[in-house]
Amino acid sequence: MLCAEQRGGVQRARVCSGVGTSNLSRKRLLLVGCCAALVSVGLVVGFLFTLLPGRGRQLPRPAAPGEPPGVGPGPISLPAVPEDATVDQIVGMAKQVGARLVASFPQSPQAHCVLGEVEYRFGNSAGAVRHWERCLELDPRFVEAYYRIAMDAMNKGDDGKAAQLLRRAMKTLPRAPQLANQLAKALMNQGELDQAMAVLKDNLRVVPDFAGNHFLAGQILLLQEKYQEAAGYLERALAIEPDYSHACFALATVYARLGDGAKARQYRERFAQLRAEEEKQEIDELRRLEDRSTVLHFLACAYRDAARVYYFHGDQAAAEAHWVAAARIGPEDVESRLALVQLYLKRGRARDALEGYRELSRMEPQRLDYLLEIGRLCAELGQFEGAEEAFRRCSQVAPQRAVGYAALARLYLRARRKLAEVPALAEKAVQLEPTARNLFLLSAARESCGDRQGALLALKKAIELDPDNPLYRQAYESFSQ
Repeated sequence: MLCAEQRGGVQRARVCSGVGTSNLSRKRLLLVGCCAALVSVGLVVGFLFTLLPGRGRQLPRPAAPGEPPGVGPGPISLPAVPEDATVDQIVGMAKQVGARLVASFPQSPQAHCVLGEVEYRFGNSAGAVRHWERCLELDPRFVEAYYRIAMDAMNKGDDGKAAQLLRRAMKTLPRAPQLANQLAKALMNQGELDQAMAVLKDNLRVVPDFAGNHFLAGQILLLQEKYQEAAGYLERALAIEPDYSHACFALATVYARLGDGAKARQYRERFAQLRAEEEKQEIDELRRLEDRSTVLHFLACAYRDAARVYYFHGDQAAAEAHWVAAARIGPEDVESRLALVQLYLKRGRARDALEGYRELSRMEPQRLDYLLEIGRLCAELGQFEGAEEAFRRCSQVAPQRAVGYAALARLYLRARRKLAEVPALAEKAVQLEPTARNLFLLSAARESCGDRQGALLALKKAIELDPDNPLYRQAYESFSQ
């Protein structure tokens, strides 16, 4: 399986670090290893959606007109997991998810990738690799398959094969920092330190804020006894990620060899503190993870990964059913619920989207974007009180942001209710964020209360900030008539 700590612990023999496991049962160790693998391939079907700049959590691209739609008949549902289901039965359900997906889209590399991941999670690495190789037969540029086969090769000690596969992946995605990171590790494991450093430097030029690559560069320089240069890279890694325990350990070593005992002691103490916290979390996780709960989590992952592929191929009904199944198994599964509300919005199901955002807001009550969506959807559905409550909550969650005050002011203006409160709300929005948009809102707020002079003044300021906006110009011309 993949290393639990993908970031750190570079040694001369292999790039890997771990914790003592002598007291763990073999079965539990396997399950924990699977969970560690999930962290590193969390990366799974979606890792490339997040590695590149400018890509956030979003639905995959649906099938375009003219592509095979794969749309199933109407809404569908998937069976719930029986309360008395055994581990083997749950594993079987997960494998059925992948098998159905491949049967639906046998020429889809995405489908084979998901089934490969399901097999890998449950210990069948040979079967997983066969599916990932099938991905490459279907699409020689399918980066996820290169990555997964490379990670399997590294875990088996075949760093040469891993490096070869990762270089092929980087021809398609040369900017991806995780690919560069793993390629550098494979090269380091072979003793090719200069080549590894060249890979890291090339990637850091285009993605300068990936802490793991600064860390590896520092490790290489430490091995080459270039201590001053190593300190620079390691300090940068720690600046990007302040709780990077392995960077602290490496810096303690670097400063000890530079003769700076005070700094060496400082980083040793920080490392000890961070590792104590990490070990406590690891022990807590080991206590929490039992066989059944772990395989249920993997089943939810299978549903979620499959949903993305169904959506990608245009089968929105199946995608919805699989996201619903994932969310039902995982009470804290934000990703599936976000995908569902986006799907509901795309399909014009505002009430379903509203309920989805309300559930998400209960899970993450401080998320401003959820509250704004709740307010917007309530307003769209004519639920004035619900919109008002959501927008007021925005200003409580983020009192130094203008967006909640502005949203509430717009709600009152459009509903023609509580107009006396609108100018103060708009003034607050302008005070916090004096943008042209907020100044235009202030102009409308003042006009609604009969203050035409104040409205004109705010409008002029809006035009100064955004002189090419036709709406502001049109409003100014109406004032002049």
